[in-house]
Amino acid sequence: MPSFTAYNAIFFVFLGGACACAAALHVYTDPFGQYEGLAPSRFGPYKAQLGSRRGKSEIPLRNACSTLVLGTSRAEMGIDPESPVFETGTACNMGLAGANMEEILAAYRYTLKHSNVERVIFLADFLAFNTLIEAPSDFEKSRLASDRPELEYRLDVAFRIGAAQNVLRMYYRDRKHYYTPLGHKSALSDGEMKPTRRLFRHNVLKAFGLVRYTDEGFDLYRELVRDCAARGIDLVVAVSPVHALELEAMHVARAWDFFEQWKRELTLITDEESKGAAPVWDFSGYTPYTTEPVPFDDKIVDGMKWHWESSHFKRALGDIVLGQLLGEDAPNTQVGERMTTATIERHLQKIRSDRAAWVNANRAEVQWVRSVAQEVIREQREQDAPL
Repeated sequence: MPSFTAYNAIFFVFLGGACACAAALHVYTDPFGQYEGLAPSRFGPYKAQLGSRRGKSEIPLRNACSTLVLGTSRAEMGIDPESPVFETGTACNMGLAGANMEEILAAYRYTLKHSNVERVIFLADFLAFNTLIEAPSDFEKSRLASDRPELEYRLDVAFRIGAAQNVLRMYYRDRKHYYTPLGHKSALSDGEMKPTRRLFRHNVLKAFGLVRYTDEGFDLYRELVRDCAARGIDLVVAVSPVHALELEAMHVARAWDFFEQWKRELTLITDEESKGAAPVWDFSGYTPYTTEPVPFDDKIVDGMKWHWESSHFKRALGDIVLGQLLGEDAPNTQVGERMTTATIERHLQKIRSDRAAWVNANRAEVQWVRSVAQEVIREQREQDAPL
């Protein structure tokens, strides 16, 4: 009869073999971009985890990021680090989907540990300043949130079979995710791509929840501006060019006053902490880019030049935004305008006037947004109704 020692030996041999296979599968598929050059390149477009907090934390380890792009998924999708507007150095896109200011500040600090950052481009989003929105569990387990020992972190990640399985599953189903090595999400994933009007409806529905920001969000932003100023890092701040339908949803949701006050405080804090050195640009007005007509035909997919849907703009518009932020030519007021404490009220009034003109010329779209709002109201009433 075999001894317990023999049973233990067999058990540990099988356990060791299973762990070795798991680690080999992880290296082979490389879901987080840790082993560049070892994993087959054919898996590249199928790695959804490259956009995760763990995946993004690998970018500064592989690249000397002289320009750092910060923000949410709007920055991630709209700003391409390989844009010709970045004439020198390496730009890295550390935009994080659904991020709050705690995560954005953590991404900034983490990148500074690994790169000599000379310039920060921060695409500020209303939602990111609401610290009541909790960071995903992936953030706490990533390098962005903690200084875990390298061996411990790699062992933890290596045995997460689910991430490797996901790469293989997406590969065999041919469902691409379009993340680039420098952090840009160049297109909606195959699973996200739907008819344009349906995408707009989905994001307009989400916009009705974006009605607040918190003081803590601004406290964290103040830290970012102050640290850039102390280190001599050039900071450029921009409010993203969301589509007019997104703005109208905020208006119908009675969030417009919050949005305007957020812009005032964003401008004031930036001016105070940078001593006027950091410009704040607003691209969220009513321009030829943000008022591009949305196809009503529910069968048209990817039917717009400048936007994927109401919230996320395409690289084509991102390059124009970058040209405004970093170019030496005269500012193009058809794209965006710079906000200062001296000009903010005049700027906000102009946007109100431009909205009135847009509403007058687009009655059908305004009614469509209001009908979507009624859906939200009905759903909320159903949820609040007693059983």
